[in-house]
Amino acid sequence: VATDVSPQRITTAGVTGMVSRSKQGTTNNPPTPIFESWSGGSLGLAGIYCTAKVNSLGCAGSIGAAGTPSASAGSGFVISATNLLNNKFGLLFFGLSGPTDVPFQGGSLCVAAPIVRTAVQSSGGNPPPDDCSGSFGFDFNAYIASGSGSGLIAGQEVWCQYWSRDPGFPPPDNTNLTDALHFTICD
Repeated sequence: VATDVSPQRITTAGVTGMVSRSKQGTTNNPPTPIFESWSGGSLGLAGIYCTAKVNSLGCAGSIGAAGTPSASAGSGFVISATNLLNNKFGLLFFGLSGPTDVPFQGGSLCVAAPIVRTAVQSSGGNPPPDDCSGSFGFDFNAYIASGSGSGLIAGQEVWCQYWSRDPGFPPPDNTNLTDALHFTICD
């Protein structure tokens, strides 16, 4: 994280400029720094969007990520969800076609079709009774390395969201949806 406090700093209303950051995994040894290119979008590797469905206990599940999405790393980019009902089944699903925001099972479906579902997980957390101590974690880099997903290459944008069971709602809305995550796979 860097903060530019100079009067000539780059702002949306100010002067045109360039933003750069050191390439991940390199050491910056001036006067010969190594940079990776960037244009448009956001400097962040991942961004949260859309609205989570509030579960039957009044908690909104929250998606997050740690690490860097990579086509070659083999592991180290974990997509997580917290504030979920404990001891319930759920899964991460993703798409490569973009975001959406349409009504779905009493919440918002935030990933455009076609959608790919990952393996079912248990949210764990405290023993019964139900509370919001459940969570999920999924290493997306390991998923890429396994060869399970076609099209998961460097430069590909991905949109994803967690879905889980919520028996506190009547069918067919007896599910829960987190907010969503957008990221771009790096080399």
